[in-house]
Amino acid sequence: MNDQIQEVDILDQLEVYCRSCGEEIRPDAKICPKCGVEQTRTALKNPGLAAVASFFFAGLGQIYNGEIGKGVLLMVVQVITV
Repeated sequence: MNDQIQEVDILDQLEVYCRSCGEEIRPDAKICPKCGVEQTRTALKNPGLAAVASFFFAGLGQIYNGEIGKGVLLMVVQVITV
């Protein structure tokens, strides 16, 4: 019986797909080997923070999530209606 613990590379267990062609690629790949498109990583946003920001002023949550135009529009509408 082998009592040694085998380490498993987590990167080999994750399934990540190319944002352009849909081919399965390695999670740490910067360029898709099939189509050659650069893989950009999006920063994870905290939905709770977006909700709290929108609670205090309409549109702040959208701006936090990168939807700047929608956020500014909601701010303008809120200012007009108050």
